[in-house]
Amino acid sequence: MLIDFIADYYQNIESYKVLSQVEPGYLKKLLPESAPYYPESIETILQDVQKYIIPGITHWQSPNYFAYFPSSGSTAGFLGEILSTGFNVVGFNWMSSPAATELECIVMDWLGEMLMLPKSFLFKVHYKRQLKLLESTQRTSEPSKLRSQIHLGMPKLSKDAVHADVEAGLVPFFLCATVGTTSTNAIDPIGPLCEVAKDFNIWVHVDAAYAGSACICPEFRHFIDGIEGANSVFEKQGHRFKTSGGLQRLANNLEPKIPSLKLWLVLRSYGVANLRNFLRSHVKMAKLFEELLAYHVERVNELNKKLLESINESGNMYMSSTVLMEHT
Repeated sequence: MLIDFIADYYQNIESYKVLSQVEPGYLKKLLPESAPYYPESIETILQDVQKYIIPGITHWQSPNYFAYFPSSGSTAGFLGEILSTGFNVVGFNWMSSPAATELECIVMDWLGEMLMLPKSFLFKVHYKRQLKLLESTQRTSEPSKLRSQIHLGMPKLSKDAVHADVEAGLVPFFLCATVGTTSTNAIDPIGPLCEVAKDFNIWVHVDAAYAGSACICPEFRHFIDGIEGANSVFEKQGHRFKTSGGLQRLANNLEPKIPSLKLWLVLRSYGVANLRNFLRSHVKMAKLFEELLAYHVERVNELNKKLLESINESGNMYMSSTVLMEHT
């Protein structure tokens, strides 16, 4: 029944206004103040989802949604999510669910090879060391301690800037380079940043969540040149945190899912060739859009603001904007 409900939602998604039209606090007026004392049927619950929840959803999967960033949904990914949630395993070590650990190693290597990442990022290169770690995890049932993570970025990095920070008594320790910022798709020069960071023993993390997927196409791979100098990388396709050299990320995972199942189904269902062609088609559309904008450079701020307001006002489409150097 729930699968049919979701299938109907996708079948009719174009009939909904993309941008939710509700006012803040709308749901509190519609739902009871307390949880039900007695159980309710799934039919009744789904009726309320249709009546109360869907009107408050901005439909990210709609073909008329153009805001923020792509939602990256697919049928294969959806099915992988069902499998992962259905198994509901907690893979905090190898023994707790061997397939969760081993499938993640394999699929992450597939993705790493698609991106032509350095061998130091591949699990297979560290296979012997991983086996030793896997053996140790079989002797304990206690999860590893979770480590807190502090994410600090540097707006500008040069040797002089870092020297100035050190002389001021600061300790530079983390640099986040970006491959595709959400607002403007800006790309940091990874190689030069890694060179500076190396001199000061700064951990370099590459956030490629927005545009990194395009780098599976050989012609776009140059955007992550120099990544061999990074310590870790985040890729949107895998929604995982790859570190140079092993299972340390997996050992600290208390999420009750097998996330690699989702990527595994996507890669097997579509294949690398089709994924590359899909990305190339999006790049082609982006270039076409850029050409169209080139004809409207006069009074561009005013035009863009009015255009955005008119598009979003109806709710039939949804777009977001960025103000960059006083330009919209």
